[in-house]
Amino acid sequence: MVMVPTNYCNILVEFGKKIIPDKLLYIEGDEYGRETKPHCTVMYGFEPDLSEDQIKEVIGDVKTFKISVHRLDMFRPEEKPYDVVVLKVKSPELEEMHERANKLLNKDEYSEYTPHITIGYVKKNSVSFDKPINLSIVVKDFEYSPIHEIQGTVKEHLHFALKK
Repeated sequence: MVMVPTNYCNILVEFGKKIIPDKLLYIEGDEYGRETKPHCTVMYGFEPDLSEDQIKEVIGDVKTFKISVHRLDMFRPEEKPYDVVVLKVKSPELEEMHERANKLLNKDEYSEYTPHITIGYVKKNSVSFDKPINLSIVVKDFEYSPIHEIQGTVKEHLHFALKK
C-alpha cells in the first residue's frame, strides 16, 4: 500500500458521505457500504505471496509521487448486485508499478488497469456520477497486504491506501 496523509483520507471519506445518501448504500453484513480506508490497488491476486524482494521490484525507485484525481465516475459490474462509486486517478508511477507487478504470478482477471479510489458501494442503478474533478495527492508510503479477504476469497494484493 502507498500511504497518503490523513487529511486526504478524511476529505475523501467526508466527500463520500456528502454525495452518497445512506439509503443508497449497498451493504451485505459487514461488507461494502462506504469505503472507510480509501486506496488505489496496483495489482491483486498474487500467488504465492510476494517476497520482500519482489515487492521492492514492483515499487522500484519510487519514493514519493503524485496521483491526480480527475473524475468522479462509476463501475457497473453486470455480475454484481451493486455499483461502485469511484474517483479515477492518473499516475505514471502507478501504471509503471502495475506493469512490473503484472510480470509476477497473479490471478488478476481484469484485462485493463483502471487506477481508481473507491468511495463506496451503492445499490444497482440507484445513482449515476460522471463529473470532472481536479485534486492532486502526494503519496509517500507503501504497504503490501499478503492476505486480504474479498467476498469470501483470499486475495493477495499490493495497493496504495489513503491513510492518517
